[in-house]
Amino acid sequence: MVTPCKKRSENKEKIDTRPLIDHYQDLLVNLKETRTVTSQVFRSCNEIEKMAMLFRNGSQIPARLPSTDLNIKKMTSTILPAPIAARMAQLYSDMEQAYDELAHRLHFSCAGCPDNCCDSYFQHHTYVEWAYLWEGLQAMEEKRRETLIARAAEYVKGSERMLARDERPNLMCPLNENGLCAVYPHRMMICRLHGVPSAMTRPDGKQLEFPGCFRCQELVSGQEQVPRLDRTSMYQELVQIEMAWLGPRRRTLPKVRMTIAEMMVKGQPPAKRWLP
Repeated sequence: MVTPCKKRSENKEKIDTRPLIDHYQDLLVNLKETRTVTSQVFRSCNEIEKMAMLFRNGSQIPARLPSTDLNIKKMTSTILPAPIAARMAQLYSDMEQAYDELAHRLHFSCAGCPDNCCDSYFQHHTYVEWAYLWEGLQAMEEKRRETLIARAAEYVKGSERMLARDERPNLMCPLNENGLCAVYPHRMMICRLHGVPSAMTRPDGKQLEFPGCFRCQELVSGQEQVPRLDRTSMYQELVQIEMAWLGPRRRTLPKVRMTIAEMMVKGQPPAKRWLP
């Protein structure tokens, strides 16, 4: 486990997106405009995604990465309807592109960083991301999945102990395997966007700004105009995808506020009960 020093831990982004999600869901609940969803080709090879992450972080890429259980046959959506899964894949791809463009503009890289953002404490607030995470877990061999879930259970226990002491948990994500994400193509929204300076506009017009990780803050220190990644449209699209999947049942379901580990331990969301 990588434990950052107190100063760096305090600089980590603290954000609760639940209010924003709720605002946009309320605003869009009566939206009648339909969108044509084109079929997207899922990434069929987890090695390619891991190689992209290594390249993004400035690490040396090995001649061959360890093989994984994911393959093109197993990438078929088993929990989400295909059009919903396709929209999630496209949204995540758009996030990556926006992040990479800003990181390149700032000359920002994770290479050589003494910290590890995978021990950041984040909670997630949508059923559709929960389900998409489980799409990745379902594609694994059962034994590996069970090992990761057991690790997640330990994370939940450890985080509960820290929260009881009024401490913000800084435990390593149970999906981190030797510095790489076990479900990299299915990692959460905040996992894709955390690090660079960002902003979002609330439905009431108020703009929120986030400075990024401590390393990026050091990089842009002294700059008068710091470019930021605008998350607003990304949150809006995430909410619309959630609404397209759940429909009116969204208002009767319990609110989601869970860590990745909790989503793993609870199992996949009972989507079949929500289908017509």
